[in-house]
Amino acid sequence: MKKPAAILIASILFIAAARGKERPKPPKQFAFGGKNLTITNLRNPYFRPMTEEGKPAYFAALREGKDLYYRHCVACHGAAMDGRGQDGARTQAWTHAELSGLSDGYIFWRIAAGAVGPEGKMAGWEGRLSEDEIWKTVLWMRTYLDRDYQRLQASASAHPGEAPRPGRYYYRLHCGHCHGYKPGKAAPAGDFYSPKPPRFAAGFRLRSGKVPSEEELARIIRDGSPGTAMPAWKWTLGPDDIGELARYLKSL
Repeated sequence: MKKPAAILIASILFIAAARGKERPKPPKQFAFGGKNLTITNLRNPYFRPMTEEGKPAYFAALREGKDLYYRHCVACHGAAMDGRGQDGARTQAWTHAELSGLSDGYIFWRIAAGAVGPEGKMAGWEGRLSEDEIWKTVLWMRTYLDRDYQRLQASASAHPGEAPRPGRYYYRLHCGHCHGYKPGKAAPAGDFYSPKPPRFAAGFRLRSGKVPSEEELARIIRDGSPGTAMPAWKWTLGPDDIGELARYLKSL
């Protein structure tokens, strides 16, 4: 056997062993909401090339998908989709490479049908989430794990005529669901956690009563906050991104 072929086969065997098990094969069709859906024909209606005209609708769908994920999925799959849920149990962890290898239809089917068996245990969400809500959740999962989409354009969150503010973009994309999309306002998922995530506004203080510096905010964003639902974002955001986010919070 030629050496390159042997290396390729060895690599495939190593990956298969590391994964431990293959994902179950989906049916060609499955019933959802009184309809028979063909998995290979399913496409996420919200996942489309970005245009200036399409940005408002895209970010509205993305924001709703993020809220749905944090409301229904984060307790098991983790805020960073690393499988580290709030209850301490290890569940399915997701990576961009893994999601890239799965079709929209497959991900939709797994959320709708759930998983019971060797591949894991997850309740099916048909009847609890609508078709539209599942698609928005899938949009958030793909976007969150794809750095290219995370960096669509920092100016996407800036108001017309205002200079781009990357920190605000990252805040809206990653933080608003727990801390509120507007300074001091209620957050969609804020009441699901104990202790409740703080609402950032002028004069914001840490639980210790101290007004945090920009450096302290960057450290908390980077490393998380033990004993709370705040995860470490160093696995998702780079140092410059974290710095921009901390500067934005201090500017409120």
